[in-house]
Amino acid sequence: MKFRNKVDVSAPIDVVFMEVSDFPAIEKRAAKRGYDVQRLDVLREPGPGMVWDVSFEFRNNMREMEVELVELNAPDKMCVVSRSSSFAGSMIVDFLALSRTQTRVSLELELKAQNLTARLMLQSIKLMRSNLMNKLEGRMKGWARQIENSYRMSDVS
Repeated sequence: MKFRNKVDVSAPIDVVFMEVSDFPAIEKRAAKRGYDVQRLDVLREPGPGMVWDVSFEFRNNMREMEVELVELNAPDKMCVVSRSSSFAGSMIVDFLALSRTQTRVSLELELKAQNLTARLMLQSIKLMRSNLMNKLEGRMKGWARQIENSYRMSDVS
């Protein structure tokens, strides 16, 4: 099952890429949302091979997955894969400079079931697809506005 969306951000591509690849900030935001995030690798610089163990509650059950950064090509592309006992997934984020101050961010999420229970869960997710797409679009727009506001504030000072 694939989800695709894109958003235009009124900030330079380098600024947008830097925000998206700020992994310590992402870990903090995930923790605020109730996720338990543990970094497993020992890399000193962000790059392929970064790995996290992520635990969270979903449908009244604790879920665990391993998330790995497999590609980080500044400022053009980032790819993350995730694995759990039930699902395998990938997230590809592409960045395109539309102008010096405008960037298009394209996101593609793919989720694959690893067992029968997960296939049934994916079927129920497919029934909610339009609702989930609306939520994804809203989150991406909100995230874009945050980057734009942060960029404007840093540009003023």
